[in-house]
Amino acid sequence: MAPTKLAKVQAEIDKASGKLAEQQRKIKTLEDKHTKLENQEIIEIVRRFDVTLESLPEILKAGSKEKRLIGAGTPNYSRHKTKPGALKSSAEESVD
Repeated sequence: MAPTKLAKVQAEIDKASGKLAEQQRKIKTLEDKHTKLENQEIIEIVRRFDVTLESLPEILKAGSKEKRLIGAGTPNYSRHKTKPGALKSSAEESVD
């Protein structure tokens, strides 16, 4: 018996759903990789400035207070994801 039109459409739905699930897994993997690389860049920056773990919260609080004092003209970087490679050390910038 030949598959009905309904069965063919259902098969297409199942195939597309499988592809969608695979793409969603790929996106999740890439987002995790992006976050890991972003965190590595942050750690490199902290180490470059020789900041101790104990002093980091104080520095971040001070920066937050300063930002509030400056006002709305200061961009809110926390709303934007950093593009991979966007943060470069001064040594890397001089090579470019």
